[in-house]
Amino acid sequence: MATIRERLEELRANPRNRSCREVIAILRAMGLKPRPKPGSHHVYSYPGVYPLTLPCHSEGDSLKTYAVKQAVQFIEEVLEEKGE
Repeated sequence: MATIRERLEELRANPRNRSCREVIAILRAMGLKPRPKPGSHHVYSYPGVYPLTLPCHSEGDSLKTYAVKQAVQFIEEVLEEKGE
């Protein structure tokens, strides 16, 4: 199984046509859970890092390129805050 860093590099190398499922899997592997709230957007947060909002109506939805790039930046910042 690929490490979080390897999966992150895959997203960075090709941010097009990625599913919510792929990004959510990385976030879950990092121990992050979405905030409980009504609505279709998934909001992830970590102390000291600006929250990430994923516009996913279902996990199989495709994410737009900008959302994948935001997710990559968020994951990098969380890893940095964790000291990994």
